[in-house]
Amino acid sequence: MNLRQKLSDAVERAISAVSRFLAPAMPWLFLGLRRALIATLVAVLVAALFFVVPQSREVLHGLGEPPLKSLQDFDDATSRLINFWAYLFYVLTAVALGLATWYAARLLATVEAQAATPSALAEGAGAARLQHATTWLPRGLGVFVLGAAIGALLYASYTPRLSQMEALALVALAVGGPLLVAAGVLGRRRAALWLGAAASFAAGVLLVMLTHKWRISLASILCSALPAALLWFLVRRRGALARRGWSQAGRQAHDQRGFGEALVSLFSIVAGSVALLMLLALLPTAPVRIFGSAAAVLLFLVGSVLFLAGAQILVRRAAHGVPGLTTAAIVVFAAGVAAIGDESLGEESLDSQASSAAPAAPAVPGSPPSPAPPRSLYVNAHGGGLRAAAFTAQTLARADDASCGRFGEQVAAFSGVSGGSLGIATYLVAREEHVRRNGWSGCTPGAPAATTPLTDIVVRALVQDHLSPTVARMLAVDAPHLPWSPARGQALLDSWQSALVDSLEQARTSASDRQPAAYAQRLGALSGGLTPPALVYFNATDADSGHIVWFSNRGGGQVRSHFPADPVAAPDISIGQAVLHSARFPIVSPAGGFGMQRLVDGGYADNSGTTTLLRVLLDDKPHGSAVPKLINIDGNPPSESECVRSAGKPPILTAVRALLQARSAHASLAVQHFRQAIGGSSVDVVLDLEKTLTDPAQGEHCEQLRRAHQAPLGWYVSYTAAKTMAASVDHGALQICATLGEACALPSPALIRRP
Repeated sequence: MNLRQKLSDAVERAISAVSRFLAPAMPWLFLGLRRALIATLVAVLVAALFFVVPQSREVLHGLGEPPLKSLQDFDDATSRLINFWAYLFYVLTAVALGLATWYAARLLATVEAQAATPSALAEGAGAARLQHATTWLPRGLGVFVLGAAIGALLYASYTPRLSQMEALALVALAVGGPLLVAAGVLGRRRAALWLGAAASFAAGVLLVMLTHKWRISLASILCSALPAALLWFLVRRRGALARRGWSQAGRQAHDQRGFGEALVSLFSIVAGSVALLMLLALLPTAPVRIFGSAAAVLLFLVGSVLFLAGAQILVRRAAHGVPGLTTAAIVVFAAGVAAIGDESLGEESLDSQASSAAPAAPAVPGSPPSPAPPRSLYVNAHGGGLRAAAFTAQTLARADDASCGRFGEQVAAFSGVSGGSLGIATYLVAREEHVRRNGWSGCTPGAPAATTPLTDIVVRALVQDHLSPTVARMLAVDAPHLPWSPARGQALLDSWQSALVDSLEQARTSASDRQPAAYAQRLGALSGGLTPPALVYFNATDADSGHIVWFSNRGGGQVRSHFPADPVAAPDISIGQAVLHSARFPIVSPAGGFGMQRLVDGGYADNSGTTTLLRVLLDDKPHGSAVPKLINIDGNPPSESECVRSAGKPPILTAVRALLQARSAHASLAVQHFRQAIGGSSVDVVLDLEKTLTDPAQGEHCEQLRRAHQAPLGWYVSYTAAKTMAASVDHGALQICATLGEACALPSPALIRRP
């Protein structure tokens, strides 16, 4: 025997040994990676989405927090509450997704399975293993999906109080203990039963000890048993149905199904999944906010896994065993979507009946008219999604509450970008309504203030889950390119509008007051309760030229495209439309159409809004003899700190980080140019998480900071994020008050417990 033959024989023996070693796993791989691939991908997606993406963990953490009504809600009694409905809907949709994944995997693995079974798995030991895998893989995928969703909820609830590894160990103990109990009972294995009982008891004790919120610990204990309950149901359901005379209950889980007997099920699940997606597409924004963005994603996955499973089985039937036809059908479908899926621009609007100008603020009786004093303050607000919006609006409102409204009266112009634009708009709309209702009556500057009426309005409006309606429309309408897409921009605008209207309604002092127009008011009528109105600029970016496009309340409503081009009248645009053009957060919001222009987020051109402010100041010089002062509001924490470092990042992330940092650097440069040009002073109001995270009950300081430092998911702000923001808002308001030259005071905040 020559050397070549010996080498060939050795390779053959090695391959045979590997094949024998892998033989028990082959049926599982065959089902998981070929027959039931859709269900497998959903299981992987759920685990990755909620455990890997830090912003998703923040959304889940918010389920254990109550909606805010005012700054006074930052107390121990309220912090023990939870967002009950959003929590409940998440748990229910997680259970639904577990069931949908199991049923989709079972249909994919059993309908006409014989035609596609490899010869190695068609008889003998291979066939027995395939039957075992067909029985347990669908059950395992369903239980895994539910376990991942519930585990992610537990993980988010107990970090950063625990480190990541400690939280993962707690999740494994809490979910694995009941599963061991169920497996021990079902398999009549006493060791597994007692081990699971011990693990469940230990997990329950830890869940109670590690949080002062008894509702969270109780909900965590109950939810951790759900994967085990699902496993019990999937195994025992056939016996229970057989005892009640169900005709199909006697068949085995691994029995093959013919296409004809599964046809009714297929059409039922396709119709049901389409109905679920339409539910997301058609529900108003307020119910979707209550439903929650995490539950909306899970509901979308429920509909998707059922629809795709049914569609794949139908395509398999049409293929008659021809391999590759399913893949070809997917490619053809994707090509069709690409062909008809040319970019659709958002053309959002608000109710025109509410767009009329609000009545002017009532004059003080007996006071002769006097010329307006020169205004010296210029306010710019950086972008950064809802976190920047909440920080900007709260800072401005707190300064006004502390000075009895004197702060706003000294502002000559506001300029915002993205979330900063939303914060400015929310503050000015709320201030206008507050002044019209004789707000701050009886307020004495410098005296201790017991309430924060204007700040409470903006907190209620912005500390919300504005992401849910956007995600729901994105998944149900925009992703499949339905005829009325894009709908996610309109959903975001409607969510802002309904939240602010509700907040203003809660602050109503008289039942006879008209319903506030809020963001539906014409931009040209935006006054903020000031006479004459301060100039306001909301900055967007022209996607085709890269130039700044601003929308302003000056002259009854104006828009200006390219400097030094003259502004054009835009009397019909509403405040909400202008803000949305400025805040078209990438991907989350579609590009907007305005005339012949395609508009995107203003942060692309200048994330600070200061470039426009400087141009206006140099062109118009509206400040008279007053020395300009810049109030530079940045709702983004510093990119580097003692706890947060950028070293050791993969190259692809470094490249993305460079783009983001370049944008931040350009924004800082614009602020420097403003200071140099005006020769005046400035106040930098920055969200400083390093100084606000001071609650030792929330865990190790750097772990808290790293979590809070994560960029928010566009339009979602949790209770915890708002709470950590509060102390920084107070500090910023005091900085602003120091520039007023008159007495002003803040309430004594017991907002964050300090060591």
